[in-house]
Amino acid sequence: MLVSLEEFFSVLEYSKRTYWAIIFGMFLFIGINILGDIAVSNIELSGYLKGLENTVIQILFDRYKELAWGTLFTFWFRAFKFYKKDKKRLESI
Repeated sequence: MLVSLEEFFSVLEYSKRTYWAIIFGMFLFIGINILGDIAVSNIELSGYLKGLENTVIQILFDRYKELAWGTLFTFWFRAFKFYKKDKKRLESI
């Protein structure tokens, strides 16, 4: 277990693409969630649509959450692919 963690961090040290993919994924996840919360909190419907306001807000907030999770998983998937590629490259040296 300790060897695999040590190996992971040594590959991560040399793999800047993996490192940046993980960091960008986390920052975009947090940023999209904050942006979605700000954008959805300013929605105010009037007239006949006032009854649908909570439903519309919840649907839009769920879409922002789906986008944030999709972005995070996509960046982490790319980071995993970069990690595997860089691990092969470092093992061949």
